[in-house]
Amino acid sequence: MNKIIQVSDNSLIVPPGYEKRLLIIPNKGRSLGIHLQAGKGAGKSRFIGRILAWLDFIFSVALIILDPLGPSISNFLDKLTRLPSEQQRQLGKRVRYIDMSGKAGIVGFPLYYRLGKETLLEISQRYLEVIRTNDPNLQNASIEGYNSLTKIGTPLGMILAALDLQITEAENLLTNPHLWTSRFEEAIHRYPEVKPAVDFFTQQYMEWDEATRIRRTDAFRTKIAAFSYDPLMKAMFGASQPGLDWDQVVANREAVLLDFGNEHNLEQRKFKMMWVFTSFMEWIKHRGAGHHHPPVSFIIDELVSLMNVNTAASAGIFAHNLEELINVYARNYNIWLTIAHQELYQLDPNTQKTLLTMGTQIFGSSADIDAALTLAKNLFPYDPEKVKRYEPIYSSFQGKSSVIDYRPINYTIEEQKYLKAYELKNRNRFEFIVRPATGEGQVSPKLHRVSIENFDKGIWVDEEVVTQARAILVKRSSRPITEVLKEIEARTAPEKPATINTYERPTRTPVSSKRTRPSQPKTQQNKEQDNDEDDIYFGVHT
Repeated sequence: MNKIIQVSDNSLIVPPGYEKRLLIIPNKGRSLGIHLQAGKGAGKSRFIGRILAWLDFIFSVALIILDPLGPSISNFLDKLTRLPSEQQRQLGKRVRYIDMSGKAGIVGFPLYYRLGKETLLEISQRYLEVIRTNDPNLQNASIEGYNSLTKIGTPLGMILAALDLQITEAENLLTNPHLWTSRFEEAIHRYPEVKPAVDFFTQQYMEWDEATRIRRTDAFRTKIAAFSYDPLMKAMFGASQPGLDWDQVVANREAVLLDFGNEHNLEQRKFKMMWVFTSFMEWIKHRGAGHHHPPVSFIIDELVSLMNVNTAASAGIFAHNLEELINVYARNYNIWLTIAHQELYQLDPNTQKTLLTMGTQIFGSSADIDAALTLAKNLFPYDPEKVKRYEPIYSSFQGKSSVIDYRPINYTIEEQKYLKAYELKNRNRFEFIVRPATGEGQVSPKLHRVSIENFDKGIWVDEEVVTQARAILVKRSSRPITEVLKEIEARTAPEKPATINTYERPTRTPVSSKRTRPSQPKTQQNKEQDNDEDDIYFGVHT
């Protein structure tokens, strides 16, 4: 019969005889992070979706997966669809699948929102920081670069946030500031702190001639063009309210599967991934430090998709943010961080060093000997007593020579590193070398050779069934694009001329202090969705 073994505060049922063959990474070591590097075909996505993420999920740990291409999420969903129907229904309630292309439905990620007691200035900087990270070359532009962009983007963002508007109204404000007089007054009425931003538009911007306005706003207009021309970008980032509440995710122990695989525009994919990453980071800071908080398993697959590796400046900015996440926030804020990628050469040297500071290191096969050599230098200590061969010592007596002893010839440091590098490089499929973190601040010096070949052996992702599961789950988390666009159009429609006295104090905070899911009109379709929401069953593999 199966045997139950204790994994920290949880139990895991394993077949008899396997309890001594499992490598357990204790929960106390998870806040030190997991770095998973494995080349193409090594089984990285299978490891994430069917083992790491799945175990966190069934142990009721809040789970967030950022998957730029979708295979890790596919493995996770395949596991879910193979459960008995009753387990599918129960666990399915905790799964939120989000198609980040927006093609299957819209989940709002507004650019201007408030966490706690943030000022309007802090709110306005969030989007600008993402621009800076994704396009650091703007900082090197001597005239109309990042400084010019922030000079426009900061007061504009403050005004839009004060009025409960979004980036979709930015172009109108830049083009027709004279039509915003009543809105300027309303913004000051709601938030007096916005007055300097209003003064910029009324006392400086509106005094510029047309050519000056175009020249000084060109960089910012270029960045926001997609929010005007692409209806999916407009709906996703112009929505009035966020469609994802991190507090709710943690409270309900949900699994949030953020799938970017259907977003084929690389720049938009990079922006979306960076925005979700930034949103989560800002929420972590707002939640505060302490291991009294419930843990959150945060998994980033294919890290290079989140980075701009084309410029050293961008890589440097992201490496700094990543180092802060790994060594400050993850360790002190109870975030179980997992970062996965294929090859080390895809990353800049600073990012490589940062990833190698994570507590648990997991390495599969690699196609790059230089990358394997870097890993060998970090993982394997030099053994000065390691003997390569023995050379005979001869003695001559009366014209005859004979062996009287042997002397050891040891491997040099470089020879040892190359041997270990080839050992790392030539791993079989589904084989990994693991150096686990055994506790808070404790890393095992011992390396373990692990195989996942027998986990779900012979079972592969059923693409047809997983596609059906995605279609079912996406309806629970998203809204029709037409519905969101109608709300945006109603919000941005020209208003009748008004004065400050026309406005009463708003009954709701323009920039919501609590991120709540948007309320939807109860159409017949919505009602049917509500009836099905608590009864998730894929009807397959049972």
